[in-house]
Amino acid sequence: MLRFWNRLVLITFVLQGTLAGAYEILTVNLDPLIIETSRLDGQFERDLLPTNESALSALSELGNAISGVFLFEQAGLAGNTEVIVRGAEPNFTKFYIEGIEVNDSTDTRGGSFQPNHFSWSSWQSVHVLKGNFSPIHGTDAIGGIMAFEFNEGDEASSMIQVGDYGYLKTTLNTGFNRPDLRGRASISYAQEDGLYEGSDFENLNGYFKGSWDIAPGRQLKVAFWAADTEKMRYPDDSGGPLFAASDALDHLQNTELGLSLRLTTDQGGPLSWQALAGFYHNDSEQISPGVSPGLRDPFGVPASEFQNDFWRFQMRGDLTYRFNDEVQMAWGVSLKEETADSQGVLKLPFADIPSPYEDSRSTVETYGEAQFQLFDVSELQLALQIEKISDLDAQLNPSIQYTIPLLDMTELSFRYSEGFKAPSLFALNSPLVGNPDLAPETVRAYEARLSQAFLEDRLLVSVTYFDQRYRDLIDFSETTQRLINLSRVTTHGFEFEAQWQFNNQLRVSGNLAHLNLDIPGSDELLRNRPELLSGLNLIYESVQGYRVNIHYQYVGERGESSIPTGDIRLAGFHRVNVYADYQVMDNHRVGLRLRNLLNDQENTLLGYEEPGIQVLGVWEWNW
Repeated sequence: MLRFWNRLVLITFVLQGTLAGAYEILTVNLDPLIIETSRLDGQFERDLLPTNESALSALSELGNAISGVFLFEQAGLAGNTEVIVRGAEPNFTKFYIEGIEVNDSTDTRGGSFQPNHFSWSSWQSVHVLKGNFSPIHGTDAIGGIMAFEFNEGDEASSMIQVGDYGYLKTTLNTGFNRPDLRGRASISYAQEDGLYEGSDFENLNGYFKGSWDIAPGRQLKVAFWAADTEKMRYPDDSGGPLFAASDALDHLQNTELGLSLRLTTDQGGPLSWQALAGFYHNDSEQISPGVSPGLRDPFGVPASEFQNDFWRFQMRGDLTYRFNDEVQMAWGVSLKEETADSQGVLKLPFADIPSPYEDSRSTVETYGEAQFQLFDVSELQLALQIEKISDLDAQLNPSIQYTIPLLDMTELSFRYSEGFKAPSLFALNSPLVGNPDLAPETVRAYEARLSQAFLEDRLLVSVTYFDQRYRDLIDFSETTQRLINLSRVTTHGFEFEAQWQFNNQLRVSGNLAHLNLDIPGSDELLRNRPELLSGLNLIYESVQGYRVNIHYQYVGERGESSIPTGDIRLAGFHRVNVYADYQVMDNHRVGLRLRNLLNDQENTLLGYEEPGIQVLGVWEWNW
């Protein structure tokens, strides 16, 4: 049914002649401030990835755009997307859409989100925050935060992208702008078939975002989004087409809905406040043939069918008061209700074994934050959050940050924080591997950052050292055949970032990150944790109407694992992606995107052959 409606949408686009869309070259803003999020300065202090780059088909194409962040995608759009921040577990990153949490607590990976279920051109900005932010954002944020904001604006536009390996993407946008009322709606369809053997992806998604100026200094924003996704791929841990014992594929279907209502007020006085309410819903179904026994697991994984229904309702209020230029404080409270209903069947050779569970939990959290200007130069920031989740003890998450200027345009900052992640509903309740006695995972994080601006702020450079000490990590026990609190992991390393605005047409940015992992008393392999990451981005925008973006990425050697192969090491690889476009008329642009320009055949994924160079053409039309 999804294919029928998607093709109907595509035919409608073509009949209308709407064969174009908005494109904006990717920029990565680096400023001399610490990467920090604070309720005192709004929900997020700054954007690291403000973009509506419609020529991107997947989050992973950003490569190493941010130092220390590994964006990993397994087997194209049909695979799982993992955001690994400073070596932390992928489910340690908290995801937001328009302020609403969208991590799925029924996910077998412990609570994750798939950004590629939404068109990249939907986003006006993407905020990426590295490190532990539990003292402000609570559970699930002990590795980092990735927050998405939908595009705004009243311009009408459309776009079509066509590429090899069955890639097709179409987008239609429209909007309105009245004196006190603005809105934008978008719908997008994408498909990819055969980029990696056995992988097939089809998706239809859309959103509406509007804002209403109720009164001077008071605004109501509403956003509603939906996505329907179908995909096929080789099962996780099967070894892919090169090592899997069978060519049978997983079949997955997801339907996601979300709503965000935000009321903000700032009338220029010392007091401002905002209120947020909304929900997130994910209805998912998976039919898996299982994985045959192999080197790592002599029993393998049985065939199964699962259908999960997950709801999260959320309310939040924040109050900020500025006493003077030296002192300001914030306080907030949040209420959250989560429910999960999972119906599953294990298909064993001798019988089908039902494996259902139902659960719900409530969360109440409150936080306080204070910021002090000391001696007219340095800054001290304190935060404390108290969070109570059903059936768990109350958790206290403190943080302290001190920033001091050293020389002209030089800043040195230190930060210490503690945080926790509650076990997911799947980890607590799964009849197969769940454990209701699991304790929260915790972290103590240390960070020091030195930043410097040169050439009248046109060259910005920063170096960061981080040390994150995780305890009670949830892992699978071969002895008990279920999840237990087992591991202790320390990740530490450094990050270097720089951006140079050469002139009005040319910008260059680069980064380098080195990661060390320490697991006391264990030789356990942590998957997809490259020791070395680097990236280089060059952007040129000509006054004659053409633009070029060249992005280089290096990912160092890393560990991987599957049931047939056991633990192995994958060699490092290089990637060069190029995008160029040209304005042929006032409101038309044509573009060409080349992925893997060097045609590097080094396997980036365990069990899959690399597809080599991929070509995408883009035609845009704004009216």
